[in-house]
Amino acid sequence: MDFSGARARVLAVAALIVMMLAVAGITVVTVDGSDEGSDNGASAGASDCTPGAEKAVDSGYYVVKEGEGLSDVADKTCVGVDRLERLNPNLDPLALPPRGCVDLVKRGCKALATES
Repeated sequence: MDFSGARARVLAVAALIVMMLAVAGITVVTVDGSDEGSDNGASAGASDCTPGAEKAVDSGYYVVKEGEGLSDVADKTCVGVDRLERLNPNLDPLALPPRGCVDLVKRGCKALATES
């Protein structure tokens, strides 16, 4: 029996798997490190991000709407989830209170308190 064809197919599949793992590893490192050294904390891969909540970004805080999570705030403000978590250490990212304030910059919600 000639196993060279079967061996070649197994090697090709193994090479494809190794290549996919290498690409996935590079992608994870790139996405995970994208917030490092960044001043704006933009969401990973979102360098051309246009915030839907421009007024919030300009004000430095975001007021949570019913049913929104931290990733929704990140998407709307172009501020990465990691940065939001660092700026809001006491905030539960899984249970954001409606009408709660999320800092987009250091002490951003203090501006809201002075407006009230």
